[in-house]
Amino acid sequence: MAVTEPGDEQRRRRRRRRWLAVAAAALVLPNAFAAAHAWALTHYAQGGERPRPPQELTAGEKLGRLLLGVRVPRPENGARFDGPFDEHDIDVEPGGGVTLEAWRLLVLDRRPRAQVLIVPGYGASKSSLLEVARRWRARGVVPVLLDPRGVGGSSGSSTTLGAREGEDVAIAVRYFRRFPEQRLLLHGVSQGAAACLRAVARHGAQVDGLVLESCYGRLTDTVRARVRQMGAPASPGAELLVLWGSLLGGFNGFALDPVEDAATLRSEGRGVPSLVLHGDADPTVPVEAARELAGALGPRAKLVLFPGAGHVSLVGAAPDAWEAATAKLLDEVAPP
Repeated sequence: MAVTEPGDEQRRRRRRRRWLAVAAAALVLPNAFAAAHAWALTHYAQGGERPRPPQELTAGEKLGRLLLGVRVPRPENGARFDGPFDEHDIDVEPGGGVTLEAWRLLVLDRRPRAQVLIVPGYGASKSSLLEVARRWRARGVVPVLLDPRGVGGSSGSSTTLGAREGEDVAIAVRYFRRFPEQRLLLHGVSQGAAACLRAVARHGAQVDGLVLESCYGRLTDTVRARVRQMGAPASPGAELLVLWGSLLGGFNGFALDPVEDAATLRSEGRGVPSLVLHGDADPTVPVEAARELAGALGPRAKLVLFPGAGHVSLVGAAPDAWEAATAKLLDEVAPP
């Protein structure tokens, strides 16, 4: 019969404690890092410089960002439109102090053909899309530049990556429907495109046309691509980031799926003429996602790819191609 010495039992206990500590660290540390990063990505900081995209970072800079996190400054409006415009404050929650700010650029030299509500992407405010607005205005379209909640002149300093932003867009659509222009288009860029599609599919926004520029396909896929660009394991890194972003932000990031929203519109017979604009060298949202989105929207959607363009302003990458594509959609929605 084997005799267990007191020292053997103590060593076994120490080994168990060490393994338990390793297991706890393996569980706690990734979640702690993910929670810290998710908070930083969904809650804008006051001041500072906008971080450079992952593809511009060195290996050392990527490691530092992974360890220390990243501060995304709250997007503020810089330049203002140099022509006539009206500023509108829209109550999101009457009595709750939550407002959205929008600029409605006026067209005074002719009868306007339509309105277009323009929504910026992640980490950007409405002033970043002034060039887009000027090009719409040159065609006799009244551009309305919107700051969703958390950016620019609107309330708050956080983002839900398209969830509550979709509600904001729907509220703004109902507000600007009261103006005399009979046709209203939505034009969103990146996260703004996902919010526009969600406003129509999930919140009943009534629009006559959609321009979806550099729209992400599914949030988890987009986050996975970002994590991969940073040199970290895409899974479970992306899933942890979406999980903690959802918990800390009070939204369901796993349900943010523009492809599903597009399929909902098509299945319910609520599709409208749509334009999907995408750079074929986009490192964050691959071109396959744009094809899937256009396919889900159905035969009333057209996909236009911009050779060599990344996740950037496509009007800046290829202005002539951008003009031709959007002009064709406008002629279909609001014939001259």
